[in-house]
Amino acid sequence: MRIPRNKRYEYIIEPNDVDMNDRATMLAVFNYIMRTSHLDSQRHKLGIFEIRKHNLAWVISRAVVEQNRVLKTMDPFRIVTWVSECNRIACVRNFIILDMEGQEVGHAVTQWSIINFETRQPMNLMELSRIQKHLHPEYPTIGVHPKKLQPLKTVTDTATHKVVNSDLDFNGHVNSLKYLQWMLDEVPIDFASTHQLWHFDVNYVHETHPNETAVILSNFGEDFTEFEIRNATQLPVCRAFMQWRKF
Repeated sequence: MRIPRNKRYEYIIEPNDVDMNDRATMLAVFNYIMRTSHLDSQRHKLGIFEIRKHNLAWVISRAVVEQNRVLKTMDPFRIVTWVSECNRIACVRNFIILDMEGQEVGHAVTQWSIINFETRQPMNLMELSRIQKHLHPEYPTIGVHPKKLQPLKTVTDTATHKVVNSDLDFNGHVNSLKYLQWMLDEVPIDFASTHQLWHFDVNYVHETHPNETAVILSNFGEDFTEFEIRNATQLPVCRAFMQWRKF
């Protein structure tokens, strides 16, 4: 597989990144993926600090992440990232997670848009010349594109979460990682202690704001979990589909 050689970012798994089995959690991996996206965008003068000057913000709408194997505490690793596709309203950003020997640990594909803070509407990405320079169609999208998840049909469990200060990002609404944390906190400890999350699809549908109480709907299967989070008006804000493997 051909991947860019100058788009590599190095990290190390910290003790707070692992679970009770000393395995890097999918939440921690996704956090590094998001960090890499911000770093690479900033490198090309398309980061959050640059576009905020124009009253704009990047918004992630979908993501799919897969782990072939897990990292453990103090394991060094690299993430390679590039944007392979872009149209008027969305860009596709790819990630490959590599160990220090260059072997693939996992991969991810994300979909991003830019919205205007005032209108809350997406802007035409084709009008940004820097995005065209940032685009690498010669390196195709890896894996599969994030898919559109359908409303939850079966509900086996329901929980609530009141939005608190630590849930919010600098835009004043719930951080995208927090939705995944709320979902994973609903997975029983006995199940999580014997299973590894190796795949998840997530769709971000709407925003959630301070002091709202979110409703977390779950459907637990033998090797999968489905989630839908709704806000106080029952509007869906986030959906996810997760697949698990026994250790």
